[in-house]
Amino acid sequence: MRDGKQFQWIVAAGKGDAGSTGRALVMAEWGRKRLQIVVAEQPDEDEFGFIVFKSAKDEYQHHAAAQDRSDYENSPLASSMSYDEWKELQDFKAWRSSKSQAIRNAASNSLNMAPSLPAASGAKPFKELTAVFAAHLEFRFKQTKPGMKSSEDISESRFHQYSIALAHLDAKAGETPIEPDGQFHIGERQLTGILDQYRQSCKDEMTKNEFSGHWFNERMKTVRSLVSYLVSKRLLSNIPPNIATLTEKYEIEANPTPIPLPLLHALWKEADDRFRGFMLVALNCGFRQSEIQSLDRKQIRMIAGQTCIEKLRGKTGVPIALPLWKSTQRFIAKFANAEGKLFSFEDGKTAIAVLYHRMKKIRERVGKTMPKALDYSFEHFRGTGASYFDGVNPMLTALYLGHGDTRQVKQYVAAIEDEHGKPVVPMQMDKVLAMFEMFLKLPEYKP
Repeated sequence: MRDGKQFQWIVAAGKGDAGSTGRALVMAEWGRKRLQIVVAEQPDEDEFGFIVFKSAKDEYQHHAAAQDRSDYENSPLASSMSYDEWKELQDFKAWRSSKSQAIRNAASNSLNMAPSLPAASGAKPFKELTAVFAAHLEFRFKQTKPGMKSSEDISESRFHQYSIALAHLDAKAGETPIEPDGQFHIGERQLTGILDQYRQSCKDEMTKNEFSGHWFNERMKTVRSLVSYLVSKRLLSNIPPNIATLTEKYEIEANPTPIPLPLLHALWKEADDRFRGFMLVALNCGFRQSEIQSLDRKQIRMIAGQTCIEKLRGKTGVPIALPLWKSTQRFIAKFANAEGKLFSFEDGKTAIAVLYHRMKKIRERVGKTMPKALDYSFEHFRGTGASYFDGVNPMLTALYLGHGDTRQVKQYVAAIEDEHGKPVVPMQMDKVLAMFEMFLKLPEYKP
């Protein structure tokens, strides 16, 4: 029974109006509930002021949360991302590095063959097979030199995508016990069941979290490669006859590569100075996240009086030299390191994760008024530049993107020479990049 005096006070506060009285009752009830919640969340303490934990798990979680908060505050990333974003990044990195010891052992296998496995007898978790494939990919990646000349070569970005997708597969199906089929470690029928469940799990996760079709397709692409590898190494009895259905891609509506200028300006407005700078590097040079991470201070050179980035494209090994806009130079002057790696990303995976999450937050905010923003990723900055080059001088697009064969392009384009007389910066590249910057009409960048 509610206290009579409290009820009279509520009625008086509502001045006798039924609607006001109802609202006052609701607010009073909410205040009471809130107080209960606050009190319940306060930890119990003993007579000496030490927290009394209900279990060892509660004590561990309490101290782990306190340590996480301390690590965040001491992290150089604290100035560029919130605690929740930082925690999401740490969870991602922990998930990525949770592979078994078999991966590290197999990575040193100089013959690039499947690591030694026990005889095909007895049950074992499915992740033992994915670990073998992951080790094979890691070895291929370490052996890849600039210039993809063999089917065994694998680019940094592709290696990272495979690693992320395999970690996701392990999280969903890695603990599934598998039984040998004769001399093989798994039979096609059992693998079919695992892949069928995994595909449905990916579809459910994509729908629940509103992930793009690209997210789904990356996982299906990885599964196809895994199956082919298992068959080639005689770990699987045979390719499932319905593999095309099990790994069918999600139909993605064609999305125009260039980011429309109004949308680009909206993304720019929502970004902070640091992310705007990464937008500039991606637009100016056509760089992906992993290429930005790999930049070194020594690659910034003065060529024929212009500040340029001179490097080999990570995927194709093609040499490029791109003049930097004044805005890009201002970003590098303020936020980049004075020596060594230009930016303090631990590795390509970290760069992909950090810039992905930053882009995701920005496009979600823009998407509230411009829903189309949700269709664009960080790589679309590169595509925006490529689209502009195609419209002005398609011959230069190959140089901007660092595509494999640029011999005809280099013969076609007049070039500026460096101090040794070597043609390095195409004059038309210089002009088109300047025209592209004017076309973008981004506000002057002064961090």
